[in-house]
Amino acid sequence: MRDMSVLCLGGGSVAWQAEYRGSSQSGYLEDGADVSPLDAFVVILTPLDGNTPRIAVESRDQSIRIDLYRVKEDAVSRLRSVMPLQARDLVLEEGERILAIPVKR
Repeated sequence: MRDMSVLCLGGGSVAWQAEYRGSSQSGYLEDGADVSPLDAFVVILTPLDGNTPRIAVESRDQSIRIDLYRVKEDAVSRLRSVMPLQARDLVLEEGERILAIPVKR
């Protein structure tokens, strides 16, 4: 599986699950990785349950998808803080896709 991770938006560690060309892998992701602008990803914001948002990060060709769980309420504002300038002012709606920046360890 390709060695990559994404920015932990909720603080602390979050559970993640990634799929890459048919292979699945899961684990925990810690805060503090370095942001790399080398690849563009889309972010999909959907509800995980009644109150908890889920943020999924996937590659443009959809060969890689990473779901972040246990995301805190400030996740959207933290997400906007790492967006490219042209995307920072977007209002995220459920299911909306916007460009994000992946994090590589």
